[in-house]
Order: sequence, then C-alpha cells, then structure tokens
Amino acid sequence: RNVLTEDKWQQIDQVVDRGLQYLASTQRADGSWHPSLNNEPGISGLCLMAFLSRGHLPGQGIYGDTTSKATEYLFRSQQPDGLIARSRQPYHAAYSHGIAALVISELYGMSRPSDDARHREIIEKALKFTGHRYSQPKASSDDNGGWRYLRRHAVSDSDLSVTSWNVMFLRSARNSGFEIDRRLVDEALEYMERVYDPK
Repeated sequence: RNVLTEDKWQQIDQVVDRGLQYLASTQRADGSWHPSLNNEPGISGLCLMAFLSRGHLPGQGIYGDTTSKATEYLFRSQQPDGLIARSRQPYHAAYSHGIAALVISELYGMSRPSDDARHREIIEKALKFTGHRYSQPKASSDDNGGWRYLRRHAVSDSDLSVTSWNVMFLRSARNSGFEIDRRLVDEALEYMERVYDPK
C-alpha cells in the first residue's frame, strides 16, 4: 500500500468503480459483453474477472445479478468435450477456453456456489480439455510443453499467451482443491524457459 498515497488509492478505486458501472450498463441480456461468437466467452470472462477483482460475487451486492448472468453465460458456453467457447473457431477458441476456465476456477475458489456439483463438473471437464494441450503432436520439439490453437499453425504449435492462460487455470484449479497433472505445468515451464531470450 505504500507505493501510492492513500488519496491516489482512493482515486484508483473510484476509477475502477466507474469502469464496473460502465461494464454493468453494457452487459448483454444473455450475460455476455461481446456480440461476436469468435471472441466469446473470452471477452466476457475478462469482464467478469474485473468484478471479481473488486470483490463482487454472483448473487451478492449491487452487481449480484450482473455477475450471476455472466457466470451462467460462461457455464453455458462449455462444449461436450470440455472446451469453453461458443464456437470451435480454430484460433480464438483457444484463448476463450483458457480465460473462461481460469475465471470459473477463481470464482469457485472465492466462494463455493450453491450448485457446487455443477461448478465442479465444469472445471473437471475444462481440465480434461486443457490436458489435451492443443495442437498436438508438436511439429517441432521446441514447442513441446506449450499450448496453441485448435488447428495446427503454419509457424509454430505453441505460444506464450495461450500457454500462460492455461497454466494460470491449472494453478487456480489446484488452489481450489482440484487434482491436476503436474507434468503439464512442469513441461509448460520448460517450454517457457526455452523461448526465453537473455537479451
């Protein structure tokens, strides 16, 4: 807290609260925030994360309805194989899954919901999908351990952004009491170390 003055922290809180007011006013009737299926539920997951970061939980307080609708939207976005995306778009869906899975896991860890069994099932299915580590097999051994798109990419089969979302989801799920495959995390960290450039 000593990085900024108390006045500055209050300013930041006010800015965040105004941002949340804006998000609440632009939420769509189905609980989402973006009209394009290609970008969903990744965008809505990030919006919900903003509310959670300020302590707003589904069914509670001034944003209880907003966060409840957003959570239900994320839940409804899960495909039978565990992918959390509104469509199987070969590129955007990989981001939507990692982001939405992370948010759902964080929400579970913050407050056990009344429909605990359903929430757990969604996370467990998401973990199973994440365990496939798309796209596989990797064309280059340098890409082992990372995640990429649902369809093979011309240049590489792993990248840091998709990999990072999935690793954060795995860590969050573990923090929330779920059993994860430690090998997925270890190999992802090895991939990250290989792409590190000392310069």
